Amino acid sequence: MSAPICVHCVTGDRIPGEPRGKIEKIGPFETYIATPKEPREDAKTHAIVSFTDVFGLGLVNNKIYADLLADDSGITVYVPDLFNGKPLSSADIKLPQSTKEAESQSYFSKISEGLKLITVLPWIARNWPTGKHANSEKFIEALRKDKSAEKIGAIGFCYGANICVHLDSTSKTNASVLNHPSLLSFDQYKTLKSPTLFNCAETDTQFTPKLRGQVQKFLDDEKSAPAHDFKVFDNTFHGFACRPNFADEQVRKGFEEALGRTSWWFKSHL
Repeated sequence: MSAPICVHCVTGDRIPGEPRGKIEKIGPFETYIATPKEPREDAKTHAIVSFTDVFGLGLVNNKIYADLLADDSGITVYVPDLFNGKPLSSADIKLPQSTKEAESQSYFSKISEGLKLITVLPWIARNWPTGKHANSEKFIEALRKDKSAEKIGAIGFCYGANICVHLDSTSKTNASVLNHPSLLSFDQYKTLKSPTLFNCAETDTQFTPKLRGQVQKFLDDEKSAPAHDFKVFDNTFHGFACRPNFADEQVRKGFEEALGRTSWWFKSHL
């Protein structure tokens, strides 16, 4: 991976830098396109698609992450706007930014944050990820046709992991990376077909240690399972791969390593 990001350049969960990509309509979605500064030789026939968390393109980190990954991998990264300009605001959901922070929360703080989550339930119901599957397939088809993409890798962050797994299970993509995935059952993970990398938070109420262990055991034991790799990052909480707290050195290093592993995985399997 490229040089580590300077912790002094950022506050809270903001990745440093400004987006430098462009927006273009691809299939059913307006899409942020991050082009690498130094494309690899076969870049024109390869693509990476980033399926975001519930904050979509409204979260600037999701654009800057695409720029960083494009530069490190040498492959163009596409970030479709799954929510048609109406994602959740990052102010709507406040989660702990590390395991230590989660463990230090008071009972009343946990109750307060839980009550806030209730307010976003109508949005989640309207935007349940299975409702995005058909359009995500159309997006991949358009990417292959309009951008001449022959090999496509997909990343799923939290919510986006559901879409990523669906596309993988239907052989629409060629490699996958799942960052602190959510809204997936054990049986859905069993449908994975292509090489899949897991970047896991130490503390995660969605991809819990129990579920993570079940998925890893199944993939390790199943002879027909695709290539796979798991890593749990110390002191990280769900969301660290796209909303890292750079003031916490462990979380910052976890973010940087997860990004580097993602680039390595796609360079190895696309």
